[in-house]
Amino acid sequence: MIPVRRPEREPDGFNEHVRQVGMAWIEKTTARTYHRTPPPYWRWCEPHLRRTFLERCGWAGVFITSGQVEHFVSARRCLAAGGDLALIYDWENYRYVMPELNSSKQAVDGMLDPYDVQAGWFRLVLPSLRVELTDVIPDLERERAIKTLDRLNLEKHPKIVRLRETWLGCYRNGEFQIRTVRRFDPLLADALERLFAAPVEQLTEPARGLRERIVVERRRAGLSAP
Repeated sequence: MIPVRRPEREPDGFNEHVRQVGMAWIEKTTARTYHRTPPPYWRWCEPHLRRTFLERCGWAGVFITSGQVEHFVSARRCLAAGGDLALIYDWENYRYVMPELNSSKQAVDGMLDPYDVQAGWFRLVLPSLRVELTDVIPDLERERAIKTLDRLNLEKHPKIVRLRETWLGCYRNGEFQIRTVRRFDPLLADALERLFAAPVEQLTEPARGLRERIVVERRRAGLSAP
C-alpha cells in the first residue's frame, strides 16, 4: 500500500447520479437483510476514483487497467442491524480496487484504509518481490495492516507479482526508466533505488546478483542504472 491523497470534495454530479437515487431506493426498502441487493449506482464513480487513485489499486498500490468501486465499510455491514444505510451511497466510503482484491475483501471490515497510509509504512523486498511492514508504521495501525496483508495476500499475491515481474523486466532491458516504474509501481521504484544506493557488502547475495544483472542488461541497452 502507498499513500493516497483524500479528495477534498465529492465529484460534480455525485449527488444527482448516486446519492439521491440511492437514498430513494433506501427509503423504499423496508427490510434490512443480506438478501437485498442495493442498486449499484456507485459505479458512476469509477472514473472519478480512478483519477483520485492515479489509476492504481488502493490496496495493491500498482497500476491497473480496470478497477472497481469498493465500499470501505461493506454494503453488507451497512445493511445489517445497526448499520448506516447512507454509507452505501456515500462518496467518502468508496475506494478504488482491482477486482481480485475486491473479491477477497468481500464483507470484511477493519482493514487498513488507503487514505490513512503514510509513506514508508510498507516496503518491497528484492529480488523476492515480497511486501512487508516496516517499523515506521504506528503501533495503533499495525494490527489493521497485518489483517489487510493477510486477508488480501498482499505479501505475495500472484497477479501483483506477475505485474511487478513484467515492470522489473522492462526496467532491466531498458524499456523503462525509473520514473516510468514509479508511475506503475511506486514500491518497486523505491526498492530499486534502495538496491542501488546500498553498499554492496550490506546486500544479500540474491540482491547483489540482481543488481549486477540489471547493470549488465541496462548497459547492453546503452543505459545506466538506476
